[in-house]
Amino acid sequence: NIRVAGEAGTMGAGRFSSLLWDAARLSPVELLLTLPRNLEVSCMEVTLPSFHRATSMDLRARELHLTVWAKPYGSLNGYYVPFRSLERLSLSGCHIDLATFIPFCQRLRVLRLNTTGLVDMSNITVHSASLEELVVEHGNRWTGRTRTHISVDSPVLKQLTASFHACGNIGVSILAPMLDKVWWRCSYAKPIYGLGLWGLSEVGFNTNAGRGACVQLPSVHVLSLHISPVQDSVSFPNAELSFEAEIDKHMVTNFSGLDLHLS
Repeated sequence: NIRVAGEAGTMGAGRFSSLLWDAARLSPVELLLTLPRNLEVSCMEVTLPSFHRATSMDLRARELHLTVWAKPYGSLNGYYVPFRSLERLSLSGCHIDLATFIPFCQRLRVLRLNTTGLVDMSNITVHSASLEELVVEHGNRWTGRTRTHISVDSPVLKQLTASFHACGNIGVSILAPMLDKVWWRCSYAKPIYGLGLWGLSEVGFNTNAGRGACVQLPSVHVLSLHISPVQDSVSFPNAELSFEAEIDKHMVTNFSGLDLHLS
């Protein structure tokens, strides 16, 4: 375990990068790296070296910008893949290009992401042939970012937990034919598409239904809608069509129960 102690302030990217390289030379099987909440690494990107023996990595920081140094390359014994032993990965407060990083982790089974407070992590792309469990917490409420996009493509994914905020348009793409447990919550910064004087403020669903090989998502057990009053009903043109289309964005195609909240 590595816990960086220090007073509130900023640590230079070079100093922190050296710390990571020193840790990589120890070839740990499990890595837990924690930065104090009152300590930031300067905005320059920090190179994440390859921890080739690590089966578990847990990085906890605040506004930590990471870039992956390692690249696959040929060797005498075949094709070398960095992070080749990694099975569990937890990232909190870390900026990183998941679309580039995840393919390096060919044995990854569990991925936990907490991107709360990270402006540049509104687009989450997780494509993995080995991933079985994905947990995403994206609690940003600012209005400057107009689009949130989540793309998941994992043929053996069995469990998905996601909680995030959307400030405007959202895009969701999930390809996971083995998925059988889902807990999903999307909260909007302000009520959007609605009916009459009521606007949609949150969409959620959960399921324990059996898997279906011919569908992208299993049947939803309970659909949860939070509806809040709005002052101007004229702001919802084509209200019924827009309301239905917004729910469809979350790929809810079938459900057996409706949990309706009026607030």
